[in-house]
Amino acid sequence: MNDYSLIDVYKPKGWNKVKVLKNPTPYELIGRGMQGAVFKISDKKCVKLYPDDEHRVWEEEVLKKIQSSSYFPKIYESDKNYLVMEYVDGITLEDYLKKKKIMPESITKEIIAIHKEMERLKFTDRDIYLRHFIVINNEKIKVIDHVKSFTRVRPQPKRLIKGLKKLGLLDSFLLSVKKIDYKMYRKWRKTVSKYR
Repeated sequence: MNDYSLIDVYKPKGWNKVKVLKNPTPYELIGRGMQGAVFKISDKKCVKLYPDDEHRVWEEEVLKKIQSSSYFPKIYESDKNYLVMEYVDGITLEDYLKKKKIMPESITKEIIAIHKEMERLKFTDRDIYLRHFIVINNEKIKVIDHVKSFTRVRPQPKRLIKGLKKLGLLDSFLLSVKKIDYKMYRKWRKTVSKYR
């Protein structure tokens, strides 16, 4: 038995994040969301615990299908209610942009490449929050939290657009997208017009 199986998590009713009832381990809680709680278990690995095993099954299915891509965490081990995966050491794109106060073109290129990769990998949900993009060294990005990547249909980046607008960076992002990949810009134009 792994000691992280001693950690007890549960999901309150409604739109509330998963709560940790007990953690008798030395593992640090590094994130909580609607489907699970994540603990760092080493410099290279983390474990995500799910109150509902169906969510673990969905995320495991996604991660197994996308292991060949460098934009997503690697999976190491799974069992009922948990997944051990690559620990992505970085900062959320939201926090990164709040510090920078500009939208670097290199980040725009990464976002475009990630969206193309998600299309190639047949993601039905390509609507990613800024907090799920993790900026690692040299302005490379990995995307976390894939429970509904193949079960929910959201092909447009509404959350990305809304998040960038809130930070005042939407216009500079769109100028870069238009310059770098006009075809992608045209795909997103309708979504963008709703948030201008």
